[in-house]
Amino acid sequence: MIEFIFTIAILTLFSLAGRAALLPFRQNIPYLAFATPITGLLLTVLLTSALYSVAGFSFTYATYTALLSLSLLSFISFIYVKPQLTHIKWLIPVVLLVLLMTYLTNYTTLTLGQQGFLFMDGTDHLGYAHPADWILNHFANQTPVLSADKPYDSWPYFMFHDDPRAGSYFTLALIAKLRGLSSMFAYDPSCAIILSAGILGVAGIYARSSLTFFLLLVGLSFSHWFDYSRSGYLAKILAYPSALVCLGLFLQAPRPFLTKTLVPLFFLVAATTIMHSFLSTALVLIVIGGLFLLISCLRKKNITDDTLTLLLLVSTAIVITGVLARPQNLSGIGNINTHWSALLPQLLDLEFLIDGPHLSHLGRARLLFAFEFMTLSAIFYLIVAIKNKIDFAITFISAAIILLLFFILKKSYWPAYQMTGVFYPWFLCSAAILLDQTKAKTKLFYAILITLIISILLHLPRFIGAIHHYAGKNITHSLQFLQNDFLKLTETIGNQSVQIDVPDHQYAIPLLVELGRKNIHWQWTSKSWKEVLGYRDWPAPTYKTRATWLIRLKPAANNKRCKLVVDTRQYQLLSC
Repeated sequence: MIEFIFTIAILTLFSLAGRAALLPFRQNIPYLAFATPITGLLLTVLLTSALYSVAGFSFTYATYTALLSLSLLSFISFIYVKPQLTHIKWLIPVVLLVLLMTYLTNYTTLTLGQQGFLFMDGTDHLGYAHPADWILNHFANQTPVLSADKPYDSWPYFMFHDDPRAGSYFTLALIAKLRGLSSMFAYDPSCAIILSAGILGVAGIYARSSLTFFLLLVGLSFSHWFDYSRSGYLAKILAYPSALVCLGLFLQAPRPFLTKTLVPLFFLVAATTIMHSFLSTALVLIVIGGLFLLISCLRKKNITDDTLTLLLLVSTAIVITGVLARPQNLSGIGNINTHWSALLPQLLDLEFLIDGPHLSHLGRARLLFAFEFMTLSAIFYLIVAIKNKIDFAITFISAAIILLLFFILKKSYWPAYQMTGVFYPWFLCSAAILLDQTKAKTKLFYAILITLIISILLHLPRFIGAIHHYAGKNITHSLQFLQNDFLKLTETIGNQSVQIDVPDHQYAIPLLVELGRKNIHWQWTSKSWKEVLGYRDWPAPTYKTRATWLIRLKPAANNKRCKLVVDTRQYQLLSC
């Protein structure tokens, strides 16, 4: 229950922080209030980052200054625009959504009765938590040192110098600060907050009726965003929904653009961009925004103001990351061995990540059938949208088709793979727009509604499989870490030295992150050193004296020279 209360409280805090920025857009977006949490999160992170990195504030001072400043703006806005209670009927569905996301992401904590962390399917989770902890415990001018003598500094050094996703670990650090946890144990609670805010934000921006708002809530809950959150892709669950929110605000802002709409829009685009690669934000703006302007131009509309605004937004996305200030490899470093029959269903969120287990249990033939059904539905929506001149729907569907064809023709498996979690939300948004602009209770209306409901239900097998995998019977119990276990280890070790003999990166990295932030005096065996610092060409260090303590992975062979002192879920601490 406490996790749910914290999630609701922080979402409410972000909602207050984001209210003032969205008021200029309220004219055209009936469910705009539900986008305030994601907006508040984005603006709080951006302002906190600026105060920390530029003004030199401590992270604590920067966080509370940002929240108080944005909340003060919202309190002032109450004087001019009174809060509306028209959406109070959605309180129960929204609470149920937050409750579901809180349960699924905090499953380890809730079932084990202690603050926990699930570290399955990769190590990216701690790739964000490690620099987030550094930010929490250092000023901006206290930069990490690149030295084999300081292995804890190595990963933050890499992230601060070569990674464009600073906003993601600022977000994690911010929520960790609000929760009073280390970033590792704040990861799961952060995912509950981010997923809830993202789903509510996209649904709030693109829905025009109670029906489509509900369908978007359900459909987006079944998206790949949940899978991403559990497998460590924090930047994607921040950037993908946020980019859709920014795009929706641009498309639906009152015309002509005024300063009161441009300023928050620029800040939101900037905040979204620092969550992930600028390409993810720029791609959405260029492809969908550009197509929308092209269609408007073909309809003989004046698009000068819109074009200039879009160019400024795209420029903001490019400039904010500093990509123009230093050479960068934009081609990507990934590679994936797959084929389109396996990749295409994943691109519509019908299956789990290709490199992981297949959770839908549908089989390749059924997955392709599901993909074909959604493809035919999209073509049907496109025909209806063209016939009825519904430009928003035309834009979303056309953009998805064009990108898919481009990837297929270029055999661009890796860039296409990175678009998982993008096309399905686009599909949902286009269908919702189309449904809201079609006369109710007509054959066409019911045809759109039925195909949309079926398309959403086709994602249920993968979603249920993901629940079993991350929050059910198939969870890997040995990868459920408990905060109290690490407290026992650090309190017992104290100021003495400990040798870490854990030759498995999935278990060694948590020790690096949790013990390192507390400045524990450690020694690493050569195999353990390679597991945590294999990306550096550093030989394993040698030590003049033997450590007082030894941490080894369970189960381990008996060691007659050492006495077992602390026994945790994953490790044994021995006195030698």
